[in-house]
Amino acid sequence: MVNFVPHDGPQADYFITTNDNSKTRELLEALGATVHANENYTAYVWDSRLKDTFLSGAGVLDSNFRLGPTSLPRMPRSFGSGTYHVVQLLHDGARVVPDTFGILPVYYSDTAVTNRLHLAALVEREIDAHNSMSATYDYSGFSFQFNTLHTPVRGFKLAESGHVIIVDGAKVTTSQFHLDNSFEILSKDEYWDLIERGAEDLVRDITAMVDSDYPIYTDITGGKDSRLVFGAIVAAGRQKDVIFNTIANPSNEGQKIDLDIATGLVSRYGGTYNKASSVIGYSHHSAAANMIKRRSQVFGSYHWITPSDISPVRPLNKKPFIRVMGGGGEVYRSRWNYLLFTKTDLDQLATPHSILDMLISHQPKDRTAQVAQDYFYLYRDQLVSDFMRMPGPTLGHKMDSHFLNFRNRFHFTQKQSNAESMFGLSIANSPALLSAYRGLPSSERQMGRVAYDVMRTFDEKLPHYPFDKPLNPKIFTSPYHRKSMVEERELTLVPKPEIALRPRTVPPGVEFPTRPVSPDYDFSGILDQEIERSRDVILSSTLYKFLNKADLDNLINWSSERSIAQKSAIASKITAFADYTDSTE
Repeated sequence: MVNFVPHDGPQADYFITTNDNSKTRELLEALGATVHANENYTAYVWDSRLKDTFLSGAGVLDSNFRLGPTSLPRMPRSFGSGTYHVVQLLHDGARVVPDTFGILPVYYSDTAVTNRLHLAALVEREIDAHNSMSATYDYSGFSFQFNTLHTPVRGFKLAESGHVIIVDGAKVTTSQFHLDNSFEILSKDEYWDLIERGAEDLVRDITAMVDSDYPIYTDITGGKDSRLVFGAIVAAGRQKDVIFNTIANPSNEGQKIDLDIATGLVSRYGGTYNKASSVIGYSHHSAAANMIKRRSQVFGSYHWITPSDISPVRPLNKKPFIRVMGGGGEVYRSRWNYLLFTKTDLDQLATPHSILDMLISHQPKDRTAQVAQDYFYLYRDQLVSDFMRMPGPTLGHKMDSHFLNFRNRFHFTQKQSNAESMFGLSIANSPALLSAYRGLPSSERQMGRVAYDVMRTFDEKLPHYPFDKPLNPKIFTSPYHRKSMVEERELTLVPKPEIALRPRTVPPGVEFPTRPVSPDYDFSGILDQEIERSRDVILSSTLYKFLNKADLDNLINWSSERSIAQKSAIASKITAFADYTDSTE
């Protein structure tokens, strides 16, 4: 089985069980855990400094930005944006409170809770191979991560977005903590109350981050999601206190548009690309070691690998910095309807039959790519059941809730490809904004009006400067629309790409280390090695005896010919199957 590699950044790994025994203790202590023995449970924590209440990850708690892992004096009273878990270990019970949208996943069974599925597999050593096929529905973003709440580790489930996990006596239970799942249609005034509350959430959170002792890098492009963040910074009056980030040397037309719009906005509102966080050195890990780290920490939950994920050389900064991104804004528009389930009637009542019909009718027509779908029957009932479990009465609501619980979480959680001194998070995760979105009729949800309305709350002119994709004109005729002094006009921006290219100034007498030449590594070749090794493990195991050798080889060949992205996804999936196989031996 792949070696367990603990997190070494803001996250602290933990495994809490009500079914402790000498075998589990011996295993987890050998892997580096500190033991917290309590009356009804035992907690294993991979950081000996942490006390009874601690933060794993980073986020805004009680209106202050905190970077983990760190102990807390008590359970926070308010939970803001971030990617984190707050863990509380009391004498007679425990509690895990994830960030508001559950971006940092947590897994639980009847007797245990953990932030590492790899640890669950090591302790339980029992795999449900059918559940591990849930990311084989198609070759789009829908299947680049888990799609069902039941994980490949038998008995362990993914906690739903917004849920808190409670260990009480010998029981482990979950309940909704952060989010409102009523989905009742809102009046115009109710909708705007939530928009204004959500805008206040974003301003409060970005202010807390800027007021912290960490440099704040902010991505800005020509898109709407990054402009939500930009707008919060402008509304807080803090645009001169962050470092903006845009690809300064565009390699295609889309990146050029991003650069023109982003630099035009930064020039118009004020701000800088020029500050630098001091690089004090570089870490060196082989690409092979980084691949093992990824396999352990991701453990088959997310299937997007890039060359930077396994890069052998990464910068180390004197002070950790926070990269604030616009990711998460996709939950405020019908993303799956736009990308995948394009012909679905969003207002149709969700039933097991209508969900199954939706899933079957939208599978790709490419026969070779459908090879994995021939195994859809193995996990079909579980996928339909979990779609039905998603909040909301209609197919449109279920699609949105599924996106929130799966794609949004795994795609925007902490990435291994980040620099070791950098922690990336999104601030668009506002329960008030989600309630505003969920309370709109389906026609309104599709037009992207939530992002527009939040931006104009920050600054009336902001959403009327150019985007990479234009606004939906139906926004201005909607009954939820408030008349604006700008209304349907598109305002002019003057691109200033040179401001993103200015040389960074180095203080006198300061010498930054020279970036070493990265050792050569063949990304495609490494994927080939992973595929070949894993293929042999899978085909020699009884766990995946239902997999046909010819089908597997056809899928591998198809992915290699289609694109490096598809090849990396298939390599990740097959490697995960092999790691699960090893878990049972």
